[in-house]
Amino acid sequence: AARVFFGPGGNVSFPTDETEARVLLSLHPKIGPVRFARLLERFASASAALAAPREAWESLEGVGGSAAAIRRELAALGPALEKELAAVRRAGYRTLTGADADYPEAVRSLRDAPPVLYLWGTLRPRDQWAVALVGSRSASPYGRAVAERLARELAQAGVTVVSGLARGVDAAAHAGALSGGGRTVGVLGSGFSRFYPPENRRLAERMAENGAVVTEFP
Repeated sequence: AARVFFGPGGNVSFPTDETEARVLLSLHPKIGPVRFARLLERFASASAALAAPREAWESLEGVGGSAAAIRRELAALGPALEKELAAVRRAGYRTLTGADADYPEAVRSLRDAPPVLYLWGTLRPRDQWAVALVGSRSASPYGRAVAERLARELAQAGVTVVSGLARGVDAAAHAGALSGGGRTVGVLGSGFSRFYPPENRRLAERMAENGAVVTEFP
């Protein structure tokens, strides 16, 4: 049964679990990182925001007259929430929110921090000591070789290499970090079910064993 539903007389039941509440809010197309942050500032938690009366939402900057419609639409997202949580469990991924201790601190400090991160693999405290290495998708053989060498040497020095798992320099950087016996983290621009580019899926599997792949997209 869905965790969010219209009950008898039109009453709405929202999730009280904080992670589920944050995932639900993130699934609404009109609740982006900034509006989500305003809800947390006002109500202290996502579950408290959902439990608050409509009038409290109406007085919130950036929500105002849209409050009633947004709350109705949230109530209708019960099946979508169930589907999302089931897919995450089935695939062995994790959801990370600002309520979790291992949500990355550098991301948490952003004004527009993603409400939810989907994680494949593991993040460790040492990953805060990281270098992002990115570049052209159509890099020359020399460019890819340099990226791989830099990443390998960084990994051997204990630095986590972060990139975007794209073709070209990004893929070379991840591969170099792995060849150096180190950790690497890939940040996807899509959800895991729409993995792009598809030929880097095998690389991502290796990364999940020696680092992580993360995305803010459901």
